[in-house]
Amino acid sequence: GEGLPLALRCWMLTADADGILGLSSVYSQGCMADEAAGTLLASQPTPASAAGESYLAAAADRLHAWWAGDGSALNDADKLFSKQLPGTDFEKSVWAAARRVQPGSCASYGDIAGVIGVPRGAQAVGNALRRNPVLLMTPCHRVLPASALEAAKRAKRLGGAPYETVGGFSGAMTGPLTDLKRHMLMWEAERFGSAEPALF
Repeated sequence: GEGLPLALRCWMLTADADGILGLSSVYSQGCMADEAAGTLLASQPTPASAAGESYLAAAADRLHAWWAGDGSALNDADKLFSKQLPGTDFEKSVWAAARRVQPGSCASYGDIAGVIGVPRGAQAVGNALRRNPVLLMTPCHRVLPASALEAAKRAKRLGGAPYETVGGFSGAMTGPLTDLKRHMLMWEAERFGSAEPALF
């Protein structure tokens, strides 16, 4: 992720023998500074098995390709996930729909609810995205409240900053995690386009 501070480029993968169990930002570990990000990553244990290590390597390759600009690099992300990946059937349907929102695009919680056949389920979608165990691979940062999505579109038309408000991220409504969401959206906007309707 060239052009982003180290703390925004560092992600922590966990896996078992079946695949990826989690992907989280160092921000979610309370790490905000570049130096602290490097220290945190250097202290992490290596995978416990060769199978886990191979899954981590495969996921890292896809993430690297995605950051390099290949928006299709994570389309087969489901193949990397462990059978033990936590989540209800509803949550997994929300996460699968969120993975269809391409880099540079955004969707609202209501958009996702409509896609999965629960048109009045925007709040439930938000709750499911809050429990997303694989940030970035399931790009819940691209899902915004309807008001924030409309504000982003309006700002784009008027030449302003499109992500003044972004809603919550990974359970936080303010602070480092929502800053991370905003930074990722701005980076994607610069590289892929900005504040367009969801591309399902």
